[in-house]
Amino acid sequence: MHERFLHETNDQSPSLDSLIRMAERELGAFFAAVTELFGPEQATLSVEDWLEELQSLHTLPGLRNCDWREVTVAALTRLATRVNSPARRSSCSPRDP
Repeated sequence: MHERFLHETNDQSPSLDSLIRMAERELGAFFAAVTELFGPEQATLSVEDWLEELQSLHTLPGLRNCDWREVTVAALTRLATRVNSPARRSSCSPRDP
């Protein structure tokens, strides 16, 4: 994926290694939080969402945390939609004895 961004870099741009480290840190924190709160199945789906959101960008986020948080917030929106869907809510409702 990052190959498409290589031609857009210049001397003013952060290094690709720096961007990868920032992405790994943000994605790792996101994965850990979703795993803790929603379990490993939702965490796996959410990582896929996060990567899809990153791929949908026209340029890579910069070195500021808030740039990467935009990707995370978009993935969180997808998670919220998934866990709050009517089908999921009905499957989580208490069972009749």
